[in-house]
Amino acid sequence: MRVVVYTAIIGGYDTLNEPLVKPDGVDFVCFTDRDMESDTWEIRKVTPLYGDNTRTARKYKVLPHRWFPQYDVSIWLDGNKIIEGDVLKYIEYLGESDLALFDHMKCFDKRNCVYEEANAIFRLGQEPGKTFKDNPYTIKEQMERYIQDGYPQGNGLGFTCGLVRHHNRPITKDAMEMWWSEIKYGSKRDQLSFDYIAWKSGLDFVYLPGDGRDDGIITHTSHT
Repeated sequence: MRVVVYTAIIGGYDTLNEPLVKPDGVDFVCFTDRDMESDTWEIRKVTPLYGDNTRTARKYKVLPHRWFPQYDVSIWLDGNKIIEGDVLKYIEYLGESDLALFDHMKCFDKRNCVYEEANAIFRLGQEPGKTFKDNPYTIKEQMERYIQDGYPQGNGLGFTCGLVRHHNRPITKDAMEMWWSEIKYGSKRDQLSFDYIAWKSGLDFVYLPGDGRDDGIITHTSHT
């Protein structure tokens, strides 16, 4: 089994962290538009695709089958993560499922629904000194479309800071292409669309145990 761990750092938002644990046979790849050097990560220099750096990074995040067809399993980690444990444990949790990710409720103890997540973005953006994390009108239209499509409330909410995938499976490829379409043409907030796409596509996913901000394998630096 060939395994790749990868991330994307576009713009000056995050700093690439060297893994503290490097399992044998695992490759590490970072997509970035900056000049970087690393003893572990293969640096793949890319040109930003959109005026929005977040949307550019999420194209790499969501579509590993395009970038890594030679690998059996991919492990995405947000750019603010530090690897301090054995990432191969994530593959044990993945098992025969198509995808594994963290459960938002276990990480934050609130919000179990994309509609609740959208409402939280609306509330936060209206607080003094705060800004909306994305265009509220785009988010509103997207949630209305999900309601019209019959997507149920309370159907769970994934925390997408880490994604473990059998990314070459046809159903995973199709689901990830659908997810990217939602992010490209709708809200860049990928947590608003993951669970809808999993429901729509029939993607078989499981939750990773623990808190995705610090689970003993990865921890975060900032920007969560």
